[in-house]
Amino acid sequence: MPLRAAAYAAVLGLLVLAVDQVAVTDTQEPWLQLAGAAIVAGCLLTAGFFAWTAWQRHRDGLEQRVVLWGLGAAGTAALAALSLYVLVQLVDVLSLVSGADVHLTKPQIEALPRPPGAVLVNEQPGPAQTETIYETFRVKDLAQVATFYRTALPQRGWTEEAGDPTGAARVGQTLNFDKGRFVTSVSFTQVAGSGEFSISVTHLPPELQLSPPASGTGSPTPS
Repeated sequence: MPLRAAAYAAVLGLLVLAVDQVAVTDTQEPWLQLAGAAIVAGCLLTAGFFAWTAWQRHRDGLEQRVVLWGLGAAGTAALAALSLYVLVQLVDVLSLVSGADVHLTKPQIEALPRPPGAVLVNEQPGPAQTETIYETFRVKDLAQVATFYRTALPQRGWTEEAGDPTGAARVGQTLNFDKGRFVTSVSFTQVAGSGEFSISVTHLPPELQLSPPASGTGSPTPS
């Protein structure tokens, strides 16, 4: 009895921990897997207890009770199988809905400087199977944004990729800055007056080879 109680307490503790972490973390998939595993383990523990009790009743000659406990064991085992199936389907859906893994890029984008008066409008992860995060800002003067980032980011170790030699921002243009395996992109839909611009940070995967830096630049580029 104490061993069974300890096993149930451990399963319940894991389930509570997983549910709590799902609510507060960006990377929910591993915690959902842990929650599902805890539910499956609880069902299997219960099925094992029912099966053991059925065996005891069989030894005692109480065959009617054997059937009841046996049905209970089969039912909880089936519930465990159903829980496992639902978990697999949920993880597949979540990987599409929740999008990118941003545990590396979220701190990077939050550490980037913001133009004076910029107001955060939206933040969202990129597509699934990537490590990209996006933020959208609204400013009163879009003309200052390109100059601001071309000045502020190099001071923090970012290297601008080759772009317009005049340095002027254009509609539809994206300014790209590299630092190690991180790429920051600033995009414009308009370049004057009040409006919105977006900024993203992407972490390049280790398997992506980086080309040596071109002459006059301090950061390698992906190839």
